[in-house]
Amino acid sequence: MGFLVIFIQKAIGQGIGILYGALGEIITEKSGNLNLGIPGMMYMGGIAGLIGAFLYENSAKSPNGFVGVLISFACASSARLLGVWFTAC
Repeated sequence: MGFLVIFIQKAIGQGIGILYGALGEIITEKSGNLNLGIPGMMYMGGIAGLIGAFLYENSAKSPNGFVGVLISFACASSARLLGVWFTAC
């Protein structure tokens, strides 16, 4: 029973990011613009950020947490920009 409660708590915490993306897409759709690629771009940015942080932590002799966050943010932003650019073309 304890595992189920922890699972539900973690699922709610992880779903908040998707909730914000869905809320923004709902507002955008009300204005007449339809973009079905929002979750894909969010997943692409998340995976790119994870890969960037993983590669940094494995390649650095003594990794710094702040630098890891910056690299993760830069990788996620660049992947998101590439996704937006490819969907716009």
